[in-house]
Amino acid sequence: MTAHMQAYARDSTATILLVEDDRDIADMLSETLLQNGYTAVSAQSGAEMDRLLRRQSFDLVGARRHAARRGRF
Repeated sequence: MTAHMQAYARDSTATILLVEDDRDIADMLSETLLQNGYTAVSAQSGAEMDRLLRRQSFDLVGARRHAARRGRF
């Protein structure tokens, strides 16, 4: 795992990929998902997202819409 990726896991039924460049927001969202029984994996860039999507499957991918408009994803 790179310094920009963090995985949070617990006995869960769904794995969610969060694409978020703000580390504080990514950590808060990941912790909330973990507390609710999900596995959360975060990436800080579109390139990281692409690498993760090639290596494993996810039940859901979440990314901020305005980040995509800025050309980040």
